[in-house]
Amino acid sequence: MSPKDSLTTSISPSERGVVVSLVGSASMDLCDQLHKTLEDACQSRPPLLIIDLTGLEFICSLGLGAIVVAYLRVQKNGGRVALVGPSEAIQNVLTATKLGNLMTIYPTIEDAHTGR
Repeated sequence: MSPKDSLTTSISPSERGVVVSLVGSASMDLCDQLHKTLEDACQSRPPLLIIDLTGLEFICSLGLGAIVVAYLRVQKNGGRVALVGPSEAIQNVLTATKLGNLMTIYPTIEDAHTGR
């Protein structure tokens, strides 16, 4: 399996919530992993869920759906979701789907923490 055919996810506590880092490709056959990771990150009801997209090369519609489900869960609990560092290709997808209007996109994790 090449890096393009794999997805590495991690969850880390942060100063104001939780950071989920995504590296690789969120293709259809790997979206269950993405959904499970985001679900796990939402369990603690973080006030801030940061989804770090800096290492993400591709995301399919099911992956976008998993992000929307996480957004709805966090928002329901009074929190917010921030997206960080999407590549130009991922940014284009977020813009085309209007998800960039739903969630704030920041260049760095530090910016997401401060809300700038």
